[in-house]
Amino acid sequence: DLQASILCAQADKIDFIVRRRRENFRYLDERLKNLSDFFSGPEVHPAAFPSPYAFPISVNADRISRNEVVCKLEAARIETRPIFAGNLLKQPAFVNIERRVSSDLDGTDKIMRDSFFVGVHPYLGEEEMEYIYQTLRGATE
Repeated sequence: DLQASILCAQADKIDFIVRRRRENFRYLDERLKNLSDFFSGPEVHPAAFPSPYAFPISVNADRISRNEVVCKLEAARIETRPIFAGNLLKQPAFVNIERRVSSDLDGTDKIMRDSFFVGVHPYLGEEEMEYIYQTLRGATE
């Protein structure tokens, strides 16, 4: 009942929520192109129309570490979250499960090691998104 009441209260706002999340996502996507030596974002298929809850960022580990960037963001009161996927075979739950691995999984290891999320909450405006970008930019100096 609690979840249903929350859904009902949010249902009237769904168009606003999805639109603002997409706007904030696009804002970071465009701005981070200026920092492509240090960061990369997701590749969104041209036919896709996602409703993101966060913006994934991967760092170029040859230039800067994820932990350095995350610490600078958190010090600036910008919350981050680790990417909770990546190489699932390195998660404790998979240790004793029989499986077949068909490649080296380097890409998934990189995601776990070098990537994180920042928020695109609908109540973050352009000023807050610019603050996130400027803080990321400052982390590269």
